[in-house]
Parts: sequence; C-alpha cells; structure tokens
Amino acid sequence: MKRAGSVLFMGSMGGSLLAYLFFVILARALQPGGLGAVGALVNVFAITMVPGLGLQLVAARRIAPLADDEHAVRRHVARTTVFAALLVGAVVAVVLAGVSAPLADALHLDSLAPVLGVVGSAVPMTVTYAVIGLLQGQERFARVGAAYLGIGVARAGSAVLAVVTSSGPTGVMAWFAAGWFAVALASLGLLRTADGASAPTHDSAGTTPEVNDPWSTPGAAVIAADAGLTKTIRAGLVAAVPMSGLLILTSMDLLLARHFLSRADSGAYTVGTLFEKVAFWGPSFIATLYYPAMSRPSDRRNAIRRALTVTIAIGAVGIALAALLGTPLVTLVGGSEFSWLGPTAWIFTAVGVGFAVAQVLVYADLAGGHHGVGYAVWLAAATAAALVWTTGHHSTTAVITSMGLAVAGLVLLALVIVRWSARSRSTL
Repeated sequence: MKRAGSVLFMGSMGGSLLAYLFFVILARALQPGGLGAVGALVNVFAITMVPGLGLQLVAARRIAPLADDEHAVRRHVARTTVFAALLVGAVVAVVLAGVSAPLADALHLDSLAPVLGVVGSAVPMTVTYAVIGLLQGQERFARVGAAYLGIGVARAGSAVLAVVTSSGPTGVMAWFAAGWFAVALASLGLLRTADGASAPTHDSAGTTPEVNDPWSTPGAAVIAADAGLTKTIRAGLVAAVPMSGLLILTSMDLLLARHFLSRADSGAYTVGTLFEKVAFWGPSFIATLYYPAMSRPSDRRNAIRRALTVTIAIGAVGIALAALLGTPLVTLVGGSEFSWLGPTAWIFTAVGVGFAVAQVLVYADLAGGHHGVGYAVWLAAATAAALVWTTGHHSTTAVITSMGLAVAGLVLLALVIVRWSARSRSTL
C-alpha cells in the first residue's frame, strides 16, 4: 500500500500542480476581469464533473471485490461503464448548452462563446473519470496516477497555448476542451493495456491455462447482473448526489465572488482560491487510494482511520506554510498586484483542507452504501450560499470566511454521520 500510495501521490500531486499552473500562467496573461471569467467557467466545469465522478465511484466499487482471474466480468463492467459515460456526458453537454445564455449573463460574460468550451469538455471528461474508476477498482494506482498527471499536463498545456496564441477567455476555454479530448483518449489507452495485462496467458503448448469460470462465483454473478447499462447509469446518478453537493460546495464561492464582487476583486479571489484548490485536490489521492479498501467490510475501519489521519496531517502542514509564507506565495502565483491577499492565504488553505476531509468522509459513506454525508454536504452548500448572499459578500475576506464557517460545520456533522452509519458493522 505504501508503494502504491507513493506512485499515486506523485501522479496526483504532479497533476494538481500542473493543473494550477493553468491559473498561474493566465494570471500574468489576462486582465483581472478576464481571469475572473475563466475562473468562474472552470468552476462551472467542476460542477459538470459530478456525473463522471459518480460513475468513477460506481466502477471502482464494482471492480474492487473481483478476483484477478475474473476477466470476463471485468470486461463487462468496463464496456458498460464507458458506454454509460458517453451517454451521460452527452446529456450533460446538451443541458449545459441549453442554459448557456442565462449562465453567461449571471457570470457577466460578453458572449456565449466561452461557455461552449465547457460544453465541449463534458463528454471527454465524463469518460476520463469513468476510466479512472475502473483502474482504481483494480488498484492499478500507477495508471490512475498517470491519468491524473495527464489531466494536469493538458490543463497547463492549454494555458500555454492560449498565451502563445494571444487568446482571450473564449480561446482559453477552447484549448481547455481540446485538452480533455486528448486526456480521454490517453486514459482509454491506459485501460486497454491494463485489460490486456490482466488477461490469461498461453502456456508453452499454446493452450490457455485453466482458470475458474468468473461467472460462476456468487460475488461475480451479482456484480455482472448489476452492471447493465441502465443500472450503471442509475447507480452513477445515485452516487452523484453526494458528489454533486461536494463539487458545488467547492466551486460555489468563486461563482458567488464573481457575482457579488467587482471584476477586479473576483480576479483576486481567483488567485486566492488557488490555495483552496491545492489544499483540496492535493490530498485527494488519499481518498482515491483507500476507497477500494473502504468498500471491503474487513478493511473498512482501518482504511477510514488512515485516510482521515493522513489527510489531516498533510492539511495541517499546508495551513502552517500558508500562514507563515502567505504574502510571498501569493506574489509568486499571482503577481505583486495581489500581494494584499497574503494575510488571508491560510484561510483559503484551511477551507481547502476542510473540503479534503469532507471528501474522505463522502467516500467512506458511499463505500458503505450510505448517503447521509451527501445530504450533509448539500446542507453545507445551502448554508454557505445563505451566509454569502445575506452578509458575507462585501469583500474577498468575507466570502472565504463564510465558506470556512459552513465547511467547519460540515466536517463535524459528517464525522458524526460516518461513525453512526458504520456502528452496526465497525466503528471508527
């Protein structure tokens, strides 16, 4: 597990750092208003990731209990999952296209064109996360790490290409969509070679060694029967309920800042959320790493404890660094014009750590077949929106402080829910 964790950490952290170079590069190429528009659109995109993340968790949960020699069931789950991702991604794209006009108006965009980049990213993104779930359930963490690294490379590359071609927000989002298509194709390649690597080999006589019939074991039979297209889509949507709340919660502050603050201040808030997002996505590999173990009753208790411990430890280090080096770090990532954000960098970081802990608890609850934490996340999102909308929108500090209060309440409530829901089988 340590070796797998190290490989996944390197891929996921490398991907996260490269992904946030996207904003670091654009912060020096776009005006604050343009940067705020791109930041808001990327957060809209983050919300559209929800169905893909739901399919990721469903695929991982189905694959995890299967033995290595149950190739037929694995292939059945994989094909159904990828096809479901294509259909679900297409529906997301159509829905987003339908609301593009009011969305552009709410985000104060000059045209609908930048929104089309988000629309075009929906299908390849959904496919990518579904594939990551299939690799995750097989505990092929080197390939999962490679997929996350590819996502980061594509995002950073799209920013570089946008700068080279002197693109505004519309061009940035077009390159962004192109990057997701490249990542989806690369991820499918990783899945195909992983499937080939696990297939039965031939002996020296040219015959296939005898293996157990993968359809004959009770567990495999249940999984195979449950992995039809309709059931896969339905299960993905059910898993998307808590994930949608989490993604909306982690994205809404930038959208609210774009709506309430001036264009210049919304650009500054985008820089501040880099600390929030790094603190959230940086440790996200931990939930990914331990999710298959959380899905197995015998390993569930220790997996949840270890995931929480490591996430909190990493988060504490990040908060301390942001508190000590806030101003130089803000200047490094955003430029000297945003240095005044330095004293609040630790608050952005703390909110991101809260998101990361909440993600572990969401995964833990889903792995046990429960959805209580998902409802708590939605409650926290509503609370955060109400706080910002009513009193906490007069400055960048007010917005992020309101988010912090809502997230702190969520973490406490989620800990209680996970402990209570796990009590009948194993306690934390």
